[in-house]
Amino acid sequence: MVLLDWGRSKYAPWEHMFRRWFGWMLKESEARGQFTGATWLVIVAGLLIWLFPSYYLPAMMILTFGDSLAALLGRWLPLLHLKGRKSLMGSLTMGVISALVLGWFYRGEPALYLSGAGLIAMVELMAPDSTENLWVGLSPALFLWLIRG
Repeated sequence: MVLLDWGRSKYAPWEHMFRRWFGWMLKESEARGQFTGATWLVIVAGLLIWLFPSYYLPAMMILTFGDSLAALLGRWLPLLHLKGRKSLMGSLTMGVISALVLGWFYRGEPALYLSGAGLIAMVELMAPDSTENLWVGLSPALFLWLIRG
């Protein structure tokens, strides 16, 4: 996956075919040649397994469910635009999904999952579009590692 995405910036025919099939769903930064969100997801999965294996599952669940739903709901019902393409609804959605996932894994520790959810929602809001999946994927694991060891 990473090689295929990297290859589109190096091999013009591949870039042409890639844009024809997937161009309609690329963010501006991805259309300019930066890695796609799917590629970042694969990179984050590898980094989580390597650096934070104990926190792989909650971090990947937050990234896959939280980021996807935040994007969908944030565009469908933005409520208020906060930063660039980011919206209040997207940030609230990321916070709620993060709290639900962390609450599922760490029942009985509301301070942990509520503070973690707030932090992850802030990371999602502040992260650059081009590397959002990297930061949203790593931040839950880093938070849990700092709090729980």
